Amino acid sequence: MADVIKKWREATEEVARAFVEKYYPKSSYDDDDDCHWVADEVGSIFSIADMFFDVDRMIQAIELNATFDQLYDYADGELEHAEKQIAMPINFKNYVKYGKKENIII
Repeated sequence: MADVIKKWREATEEVARAFVEKYYPKSSYDDDDDCHWVADEVGSIFSIADMFFDVDRMIQAIELNATFDQLYDYADGELEHAEKQIAMPINFKNYVKYGKKENIII
């Protein structure tokens, strides 16, 4: 079982590395000043450039070939909605495929 978890952590780190290379090319995955896993827990929340992403969002962004602007605008919209305790009107996948920034701005 420990081997399965080790492989998952390694794969998760590769996802994060690919995410950094695609969306934050000026940053280095290996530089803790640029990015890191919150509380050093691989697979939890990933912090980069004052933004926070979970593994699922990183995978979705890469799979959907989302632009940086789509990723940033959606994350910003999520924060605004959370602060006002309002549900997001569109999920990330549909936002990338069909949405406009106006769909998520309050």
